[in-house]
Amino acid sequence: MNFIKGDIKNQDLLDNIFATYPIETVIHFAGLKAVGESVSKPLEYYDNNVHGSSTLFKAMEQAGVRKIVFSSSATVYGQQPQESMPIKETASRSHTNPYGHTKLLIEDMLHYQHQAAVRSNSSWKVALLRYFNPIGAHPSGEIGEDPKGIPNNLMPYITQVSAGKRPYLRVYKGYNTSDRTGIRDYIHVVDLAKGHLKAIEKLQEVSGVHAWNLGVGEGYSVYQMLARIFHKRRQVPPNHLI
Repeated sequence: MNFIKGDIKNQDLLDNIFATYPIETVIHFAGLKAVGESVSKPLEYYDNNVHGSSTLFKAMEQAGVRKIVFSSSATVYGQQPQESMPIKETASRSHTNPYGHTKLLIEDMLHYQHQAAVRSNSSWKVALLRYFNPIGAHPSGEIGEDPKGIPNNLMPYITQVSAGKRPYLRVYKGYNTSDRTGIRDYIHVVDLAKGHLKAIEKLQEVSGVHAWNLGVGEGYSVYQMLARIFHKRRQVPPNHLI
């Protein structure tokens, strides 16, 4: 296995990689991913995510590589009514932040690229994997999530509080749920990786653009997650939770 460090926006680098290696399928994970940061730095997100993806797709088309698994996001569904849960792939798409908008735009680029390819007697095979809230780490502990700054996601925040790196976990209680905390569909990163491999297998059988949700299909609130993590207790000690 070869590792090449580079920028997805570097057209020359991508062209050289495709010319050097016998690539059959691309898994596209590259992108900035924090919702809050995308609101404060929208231009960076559009430049990196959208421009970078466009550069990648051009390099793929030039090299004749037309199979791709794109790491999309459930943010492309925007705000869905409670009665539509769990969300299906046929749900309407919208966006509520720049990050979600970049994912939606990239999905659209792949849709239109496929349509253009069909008209030229060639076809792209595209898997859009829309997943919800990845959590966890590889069982070996060699690969995990340990952000340097303030975590944007629940699990690394909980682990940092548990390890004493942070004094408390701040929980927002403004949702219309049974315990007033947000409910999310959490999927383990190992299951997520397996889902991407299954998508590669599926692209051997089908043509066109296909969207698949990756999730458990059941949501858990912040307090329910805390209860599961901290030995089934309803909450962590008061001095660690505000």
